[in-house]
Amino acid sequence: MSNGTGWRMNEKERQSWEITRKRGAPTYVLIWGALIFGGLLLIGDVLGAVYFSHKTLDISEIGLRALMECCVGIFWALVMWFMDEHRYRNALNRVESNRETEPE
Repeated sequence: MSNGTGWRMNEKERQSWEITRKRGAPTYVLIWGALIFGGLLLIGDVLGAVYFSHKTLDISEIGLRALMECCVGIFWALVMWFMDEHRYRNALNRVESNRETEPE
């Protein structure tokens, strides 16, 4: 959103989202949500627990944390998917309305 258009999707973002859409929501949610976002949360959570709390974590505690962080990541990715879909559809509507108002 640093491009100055706010919630509007510019042409480059629209083309990028079209590629992402072709891969599908399940792929987006699993890769960006569970693996990347959830993985980063897990790393931060475990490092924070070890560094700041000075406690050792056993494998079952790490597994439980991994499950929770992946669920949070999946939720985040679903929210992002629907927000970007909304932005994409609005961008398509703007393109279509611009085509209709242009003189031939």
